[in-house]
Amino acid sequence: MISSKPRILFVHPSLEYGGAEDQRLTILKHVNRDKYDISVCCLEKVGDIGKQIEHIGFKVHCLNMPSNPYNILTTFSLLLYLLKNNYDIVQTSLFNANFHGRIAAKLAGIPHIISEEHSEHYQYNTVKFLPYIWADKILSMFTDKIICCSKNVMDSISELEGLQKDKLKAILSVVNFNKLKITIDKKEMRHRLGLNDSNIVLGNIATISPRKGHDILIKAFKLIRDDLPNVKLVIAGREDAQTKDGLLKLIKEFNLSKDIVFLGKQENLANIFNIMDIFILSSFIEGIPLAVIEAMYMNIPVIATDVGGVREIIEDGETGIIVPSNDPQSIAKAAIHLLSTPNKIANIVTNAKVSALNRFVPQRYVSELEKCYDSIMSNGRSSKHHE
Repeated sequence: MISSKPRILFVHPSLEYGGAEDQRLTILKHVNRDKYDISVCCLEKVGDIGKQIEHIGFKVHCLNMPSNPYNILTTFSLLLYLLKNNYDIVQTSLFNANFHGRIAAKLAGIPHIISEEHSEHYQYNTVKFLPYIWADKILSMFTDKIICCSKNVMDSISELEGLQKDKLKAILSVVNFNKLKITIDKKEMRHRLGLNDSNIVLGNIATISPRKGHDILIKAFKLIRDDLPNVKLVIAGREDAQTKDGLLKLIKEFNLSKDIVFLGKQENLANIFNIMDIFILSSFIEGIPLAVIEAMYMNIPVIATDVGGVREIIEDGETGIIVPSNDPQSIAKAAIHLLSTPNKIANIVTNAKVSALNRFVPQRYVSELEKCYDSIMSNGRSSKHHE
C-alpha cells in the first residue's frame, strides 16, 4: 500500500550554507513527519546544509548539474527525476531552482507547485534582466502559491511582476535559536582576535558582496573612530575576493588596517555576537536579514538600514535603530548616540529579545506553511498516486 501522506519535494540550487538553506534545515527539524512525506533535491551540490538535512533523516538527491537558468539539461535532468517519483507538491527556493523546478514540475504533471522568494529582486533593476522578470511572470501562471520571506518582498514582487496578491503569501522567516550557543568566553574570544577589554566592538555578519554595503559600513566606522579612538570593527561572513579587495583598499586609504578584523565564514556565530557591543547591518538590499534577528536574540543592540523587511523585524527606537541606506553619517550618529546612552541600550536589548522569541520561532512558520499546503491541496485536484 503506497503511503497516503502527501509527498513533498523541496528543490534548491545547492545546499551550501546560506540564509534560505539554513531556514530549510530549521523548518525540516520542526515539520510534522507523521503528516507529510518529504524529500529534498539540489541542482548543484549537497553542501554542509544538505549533509545536516540528511543527518536528521531526510533523503537528499543531488543532480550534480549547473543551476544556471539557461542550462536546459538541468531542467531535463530534474524532469526525469520527477517522472520517476510521484510528488504532490514541488516547492522551489531561490531564482535558479524556481526556474528549473517549476518548468520541470509542470512538464511532469506535478499537481501543486510552490515557489519561494527570499529577497528583493535587486538584480532586475537593469534592462538586461527583463527576461528574468518575464520568466518569473510566466512561471507564476502555473504556480499555486509564491511564499515571500516578508510583506515588503511580497509587495515588491507583486508590483514588479504585476501579480495578484492572492497568488502570494508572506511568511516571516525564522531562526533556529538553539544553534546560538556560546562556547568560548567573551574575554578569551576577544583575546584570540587581538581585541582587549577596553575596546568598543562593532560587528557585522553578512556575505561580503556589494549589496551588503560594507563600503558604507567602513565609511561610517571611520567617522565613529574619529570620535571614539578605542573602537574596533569585526566583519564575519563568506568573502567575495573582488569585493573584499576593494574594501581593503578603502581601509588602507582611511588608515584603518589595525582597527578592522575580517573573520571570514564562521561556524559558531554566537561566539562572534558575544564580543560585540553593537551589531550594524549596512545593506542596500535585503529580504529578511536573519543576522539581525540573531543579534536581537543574543542581546546585541542593532542598527540597521531601512531596506527590505527590516521594519518587519525592528520597531525603530524600541527593538533597534533604523537608519537610511547608503548614509554613513546616519550610521555613525546612531552608534555614537547608543554608546553614550547605556539605559537606551538596556531597553532595546530587552525588548528585542522578547520580540525575537515571540515572532521568529520555527513552530510559527511551520504552522503557516502547513495551512498553505492544506489550502492548495483541498482546492486543487487530488494526488495522482494515493490509493
